[in-house]
Amino acid sequence: MNPSISVVIPTYNREEVLRMTIQQFLDQDRKPDEILVIDQSVSHLEKTREDLDRLNRSGAIRLIRQEEPNPCRARNVGIREAKGEIVLIVDDDILIKRDFVRRHLLNYGEKDLVAVNGAIWWERGSNLEPLDKIPDWMLTHPFGWTHIPATLTLRTEISILRTCNCSVLRSAAIAVGGLDECFGRASLHGDLDFGRKFHLAGGRIAQDPTAGIYHLKAPSGGTRTKRRFAHLPLAEELKSLLYFYLKNWQGTASLAAISGLFRIWVLNRRNVTHPYLFPIACTIYSAALCAGMFDLAFHRDKSILRHHA
Repeated sequence: MNPSISVVIPTYNREEVLRMTIQQFLDQDRKPDEILVIDQSVSHLEKTREDLDRLNRSGAIRLIRQEEPNPCRARNVGIREAKGEIVLIVDDDILIKRDFVRRHLLNYGEKDLVAVNGAIWWERGSNLEPLDKIPDWMLTHPFGWTHIPATLTLRTEISILRTCNCSVLRSAAIAVGGLDECFGRASLHGDLDFGRKFHLAGGRIAQDPTAGIYHLKAPSGGTRTKRRFAHLPLAEELKSLLYFYLKNWQGTASLAAISGLFRIWVLNRRNVTHPYLFPIACTIYSAALCAGMFDLAFHRDKSILRHHA
């Protein structure tokens, strides 16, 4: 089996690291059939703009503009526009080996396999600890599956996706409606929710340690808002997390997670010992919770791939 494969790279305000990421895919020993760059950036440096335009004109990449920064929507755009049978989704700030695309493709052909998670071996300049088994509590806790490490050294089946390094059958991604765009600009846990859709639909997801990346997590760019006050929550990030636990409600486990976010971001020492901060934190938390409940009631599973043929 030699399926066609499209690489999808959502990007936001990244410069040299984006150009480097693209070049690595152009240098693969099994070249992707196409590379789609979903650009949500406000602007680029002249060098980046010239390189992207040149690569787009030559057909080396397909450059697609998206005005509103939303990582889940950008990935959905990539899935919708992709021509390949397999869609390989990565972040715009990674280091990979020359056999990376081939390693992902080698997994396909197995019965009911719909997606592959690649490993993450390095992040923010630090090596990550390799693990040879999934800790027992992750297999028994209702939300243990959200903590399964990306550094497993064995090939196994899991129930999540990490969209900084995963591949999916395009047909299966469309069948489950793609990623839920209600996770917004922050998109925290949006990829975990995406993987859970495959799992609930009966599709198998493989964790492949040979298809690894080094995740730079570049300090500039990216769609997440920079935090000004470490003790106060960011509404868009908090809403994304609360929406995840509301949507994937598992009784007391979900309630504990939601309460835990309240303890971390509202009842932390800084807010409690500075009474003027406490009502600010409560207001942000309440607004985020209401926004999550509103989306759950009226926009649940919002996606441009819904009903996409």
